[in-house]
Amino acid sequence: MNGKIAYLEGGKMKFMEHALPEPEPGAMLVRVLSSNICGSDVKNWKGGPSLGVGATKSCQGHEFVGRIEKLGEGVTTDCAGQPVQPGDRIVAAYYITCGECRACKKGRYDQCENAYIHLGMSPEQAPYFTGTFATHYYVFPKQHFYKVPDTLPDSLAALLPDLLRSGASEARGRRDRSHSGRWQHGTVRCGHRQGAGADHHRH
Repeated sequence: MNGKIAYLEGGKMKFMEHALPEPEPGAMLVRVLSSNICGSDVKNWKGGPSLGVGATKSCQGHEFVGRIEKLGEGVTTDCAGQPVQPGDRIVAAYYITCGECRACKKGRYDQCENAYIHLGMSPEQAPYFTGTFATHYYVFPKQHFYKVPDTLPDSLAALLPDLLRSGASEARGRRDRSHSGRWQHGTVRCGHRQGAGADHHRH
């Protein structure tokens, strides 16, 4: 089965098809249900300095909600400990928390030195579906994701990936640098628990 990708090249949006990849251990493949246009996407399109332009041809989009289609080995819960399975809706942060860099080892997960290594990848580079302007999106190992409650519509859930980043930034300066990732009645309180990082949902 193939999926379609919208990518940026020379200030123009173009399209490409690829066979859907099999997720590696700790990863997942989701079908994109809704994707927003962020200000950084507009800057990329206009050629301004922003995240997400890492190749001549670059996948775009990062604010989204998707439905799980394939789970990689070891993925059983989200980063808040909620069980997940194919068919569940999720949102994912557009950055990773590597757990290995100097910032991560100091507990400054919001300042991970490798946070954006998957942004702006070429649509010709596996796993291909690395932007949310596409039929599918590949969630990498060490990329935080959270299950979306049934009460939250796609149009609102797609706003949450940027809030995940904001939640991490707010953790700076806190003595315990901890948040809980909880969904309650359609309201989200998102962030990181110290040490939860990438491996919490991959036991």
